[in-house]
Amino acid sequence: MINSNAIPLILFFLGYHLCSAQVASYTYDEEATYQYDQVSAQMVLRVSINSVQDIEGTPYLQQDWTDAIVYDHLHKKRTRISAKFNAYTKEIEYLKGEAILALKPVGTIEVQIGDIVFKSIKVPGSNRFVFAQELVQGNMDIMRYYDTKIVKAASDSNLLGIEAKDRLNITSKLFYREGDNEAWALWPKSKKEIHTIINDSAKRFAKKNKLSLKRESDLIEIIKKHNEG
Repeated sequence: MINSNAIPLILFFLGYHLCSAQVASYTYDEEATYQYDQVSAQMVLRVSINSVQDIEGTPYLQQDWTDAIVYDHLHKKRTRISAKFNAYTKEIEYLKGEAILALKPVGTIEVQIGDIVFKSIKVPGSNRFVFAQELVQGNMDIMRYYDTKIVKAASDSNLLGIEAKDRLNITSKLFYREGDNEAWALWPKSKKEIHTIINDSAKRFAKKNKLSLKRESDLIEIIKKHNEG
């Protein structure tokens, strides 16, 4: 028979292990601290610990905290937040009080920051999911994958008496995916490679309108035509 004095202790450890198991199932960075927001079970947040210091430039697409909407398709909810997209960490940072948190890129949510819509994609060659900007939605989705590049300061700047710092520039490339499949780089690609993934209707459309597969804006229009069938 279990001692009645031991029952509270048993319940404590049982509750602790159940909670620990739940958090672990959503954790994708062991060095980060996660917490749950009551708004939605899918809005898993973590304290943002990544930063870029002592360098010129910004990793953010938005200079200021911007009105944003999180669409939780699983629970059919929408939540308004103040957010920024960090191209260095590829995270959507979320302001809550004085804390800066980061939304986990799960597949059942999309986030609109201003007029830009972000969805999660799987990075090729890894099991990591990140947020990317949705440009075209259809049988073939086109996503803009953001990254950053550090441009080193001139090595002789100190000798010349010039104060120079490394600079962070935001870069991007187009990715495509079909259905829920893994995303793959779309541009820049060779004309031959792109012709293997688009249909004849899109090829005729490109030829008739003199669109270039090497021009990003033209390529987006060609993919839209491809999605029409």
